[in-house]
Amino acid sequence: MRVDKETKKSRATTPSLIYTACILGFFATIPVLLLWTTEHAYMVGQWYKNFLLLSSLLIWVSLAGIWLMKKWAVVSYSLLIISTQLILLKFNVMWSCTSLIIPTIVTMVIWFYFRKMT
Repeated sequence: MRVDKETKKSRATTPSLIYTACILGFFATIPVLLLWTTEHAYMVGQWYKNFLLLSSLLIWVSLAGIWLMKKWAVVSYSLLIISTQLILLKFNVMWSCTSLIIPTIVTMVIWFYFRKMT
């Protein structure tokens, strides 16, 4: 019975800012998934469509882990965002400074709570 109380207590201590950052991150990937079906993605090449799909899927997995307060998810999300931005910048495909706003906010929030994660 004590384990149940501790589990409920640990779930209740998950900060609402983490939930907000995760929801913001989930919604930020929706336009990327919609971009997958556009003519622009087709013109860039098949690798770009696969890249969009795979990176969005991995970011969703990382955000789900962050929602559960897992440290591995913070590291994987950060590495995914950095690598995604570098690839888009290198190939000059749909990259702009504004594409850094939401990932930067989410990254700052999740690293702020990193010590409280398991």
